[in-house]
Amino acid sequence: MLIQAYRRKSESTHEINDTHYKFAKNDRGHFVCDVDDDAAVDRFLSIDDAFKPYGDEVAPRKATTAATKPKAEASKFVLINGDTRIDLGSMSDEEVKAFAKAQALDGADLRKRGDALRQSVLDAVKAASNGDD
Repeated sequence: MLIQAYRRKSESTHEINDTHYKFAKNDRGHFVCDVDDDAAVDRFLSIDDAFKPYGDEVAPRKATTAATKPKAEASKFVLINGDTRIDLGSMSDEEVKAFAKAQALDGADLRKRGDALRQSVLDAVKAASNGDD
């Protein structure tokens, strides 16, 4: 699917699940990238204030559910507590930060972004759970 980074004024590269997606200017002056991975498409389109489908591809996409998501693409930032499963990889940075604040995770560095932020929150959760023993 062709995705447009519609707030960009220059080329940019974004990394999702170890794949780099380069948004380059097309012949109409728009910064676009052809993204063929459904999980990456869902991730880009979840940030609706920065990315959108390009051209005729305006139909909203359904988010990939855990039942339909291939296991090879599973997030490495998953918290499991009994029957509760929280996938930090499917959240925006702002949602991850809100989660960390709601959980009072003092050890999480909320200045970080992307995977570094998610890893910091994951580490803080593990440290907090080790302190409960």
